[in-house]
Amino acid sequence: MAAKKRKSDIRGSISRFIIVALVLVFVLALAIWAIISLFTKSKEKTRYAFFNTGSIDETLTTDFLLLRDEQLILAENSGIFLPLAHEGERLGKGETYALILPESAAGLVDSYQKIKTEILERSLILSQADVNPNSRLSLSQELIQQAVSDLRTAVFSDDITGLALARKKLDTALRERSVLLKPESITDADLNNLLSQEAALYQQLLETAPAEGILSTANPCWVSFTTFAATPLISEEDLSGLTLQQAQDLVQNIDLYEKTNKQSAHVQQGQPIARCVNSMDYKLVALLPDYTLKTESEDFAISLDEHQLLLDGISIVQKAAATDTALVLQTRTAFGDLLDLQVIRQADLLVQRYSGIKVPLQSLYDYSETDHIARLLKISDGITKEVIVFVQAEDGTHAIIEGRTGDSQAPAENDLYILNPWTGAPGRLLE
Repeated sequence: MAAKKRKSDIRGSISRFIIVALVLVFVLALAIWAIISLFTKSKEKTRYAFFNTGSIDETLTTDFLLLRDEQLILAENSGIFLPLAHEGERLGKGETYALILPESAAGLVDSYQKIKTEILERSLILSQADVNPNSRLSLSQELIQQAVSDLRTAVFSDDITGLALARKKLDTALRERSVLLKPESITDADLNNLLSQEAALYQQLLETAPAEGILSTANPCWVSFTTFAATPLISEEDLSGLTLQQAQDLVQNIDLYEKTNKQSAHVQQGQPIARCVNSMDYKLVALLPDYTLKTESEDFAISLDEHQLLLDGISIVQKAAATDTALVLQTRTAFGDLLDLQVIRQADLLVQRYSGIKVPLQSLYDYSETDHIARLLKISDGITKEVIVFVQAEDGTHAIIEGRTGDSQAPAENDLYILNPWTGAPGRLLE
């Protein structure tokens, strides 16, 4: 028994020795790896680049209130509201853009809307003959078909806004595809029959509508069937002399100005039903809290990422600046895309563009954000030299810099410099 016990103790000791040895080997390997890794990192190679020019934009994110030269149209009688023009369509003086019909004309209205949809669908069928599968044309056809489907659904709903949006979507798809054949150029018997029915129904609608229910333009304008719950009552004269207090009052009500009226197919007398916009120029009012706008860039612009639009061609109508800044801007860019909006949320206002030598921020050291001074390592005659630079602007990753006046070593385009200055030092020869 004693012999067996000794053998068991020996086996246990050997096992423990093997485990301890394996742990020691692992720890030693880990230590060697850490040392090698440490020394490898400390020998990072110096990287070089040539100075290039670029730009950095100073932007402010803010909300804008849109004001246009327009007339709000109110219903002069109650009844069924039937838009005839497309959302955003440009009309001449005296053109009829909508009807307000008595309730007894409901069947006639349904027949007219149905025949209009059938004309679109028949024109679409006739335009598909030369479409190749998987082509951009076929994709456009799909967009048109979807738009027609949305339009058909909207026709039978009680929501004029939905109908206007569906028609706008269809117009956009048709412009992209440019395939809707002009009825006058088509010899298709079915289409001509539908067009004849449409003309007859339209004449009946005109005869059924009371005089005050035939809505025609008083002057050339763009028609929109999107109306707002409230519109700022401010004149052109007030805009050209807008004060900080007036701008603050406008901004306080911006949520109200954003709300649109929900229009139904049945309207009441006095209800807003449309807007006639007289000019493509529109104003944008913004209040910039805790910001004093001192200069404006020649590239003054507004970027709307949500709409994937860039508003340019902007001029300043009025600027009132103290600790805050009130701005009134004017442009005609993206007029049609923004026609059904009165408020733009969270747009980026480009207030200044800085251009010059552009470098990665990491290539600068001893950078003082207070004094806007930094240093970098430039290669001159094959030797690294320390250069003091002024930081004009930076965006967190890059900086626009310029050298000191009269400094012969000031950065110039196509000069060589070090991207990672922690790997070099002044006075070293170029590797």
